[in-house]
Amino acid sequence: MSGAYTWTLVATAVRAATALRLEDEPVGAYTAFDTQLRRRLLFAIGILDTHTALDRGTVPILPASAFIMPPLNIDDEDMSPPNNVPVCSSPGHTDMSHSAMTYEAMICQRRLYELPGDSQDTREIWTMKLEHVAAFGNYVEITTSDVNDSCNPLRKLQRISGQKILVSLQLLVRRPPYRQHNNIVPPWDDFDVFEAATNVLEHHLQPVPPELKPWAWKNWVQWHALAVILAELLVRPQGTLSDRAYHIAIISFRHYAKIVADSESGMLWKPIAKLMRRVQRLRRDIFATASAAIPFNEPSLHAEHEQLTGTESKPTHDLQMFDTIDWNYDDPNWNTCLNDDFTAQKQDSNGMYDESTPWLSWDSFLQDVTLPDV
Repeated sequence: MSGAYTWTLVATAVRAATALRLEDEPVGAYTAFDTQLRRRLLFAIGILDTHTALDRGTVPILPASAFIMPPLNIDDEDMSPPNNVPVCSSPGHTDMSHSAMTYEAMICQRRLYELPGDSQDTREIWTMKLEHVAAFGNYVEITTSDVNDSCNPLRKLQRISGQKILVSLQLLVRRPPYRQHNNIVPPWDDFDVFEAATNVLEHHLQPVPPELKPWAWKNWVQWHALAVILAELLVRPQGTLSDRAYHIAIISFRHYAKIVADSESGMLWKPIAKLMRRVQRLRRDIFATASAAIPFNEPSLHAEHEQLTGTESKPTHDLQMFDTIDWNYDDPNWNTCLNDDFTAQKQDSNGMYDESTPWLSWDSFLQDVTLPDV
């Protein structure tokens, strides 16, 4: 089932959860065992809501206040009906530890966009956002600090997943996938979203270790990190990091274009493709000579693509055409920039953005997502 259909059907699951009053636990209404099952179901719907919303670049349906009491972090064998259930979570690692971590991340993400948008104190709002992310980072460190090579695969997965989620949250704070008040990143913030997004794509394209293959299905198109890289390349098109980022962006775009649950008229992938074209045009203008061009047809690039993804990289003879999907990239509408006076004033004749306000290129992308020229 495609991401768009799943995203739509999540609303049905949310309504069903509301009808079942999963968030309501009247005293004595349910056994201890049934209470845990209801909590697990509610939080599972919340996770699905979070993932599908991020996959579509939208906000989740359920608010953070819907998740007051998480399921106990215990092994399945420690609970049985009707009331043989521990009164509190177990110390150490359990069958639910990985799930418990994703619950923490889910609530953290919701809190980030639920912070009051009408506040005049942007410094206070920014501080609160960083505190939420830092709290999740501390949670990951505390719960996975003892993980080593001798641990079972699920423990290793928890450590790896926690680190990936933390970086994703750090990117979401600075480049949220939807427009909000007080989205401007303060000039004193020194987190390098460019390098972080590049690392995310490189890690996600690496082959899955054999012991973690049972969970390899739990992945999705990293469109957000890809879009962040492309937006940053409009600000910093030159340099060692820029070459590395562009390199992995091309590989990632070709890889994800084959599996993304979107279409030519899609609300997400089309703006990303347009962003890619703008980056390509900018880099070609800067590296005008043949020796400085960025060649996707280089054997080394194809070899790296095959090594990273495990799939064959098909050469193309036209850098302007993405042969992975059958969209009409020669349509003039693909080459137009956004008709926004504020954005246009911040770009130079080459389409670059002022390095002092790098978030403007991201805001331009979000406007394209919100107001597609279809």
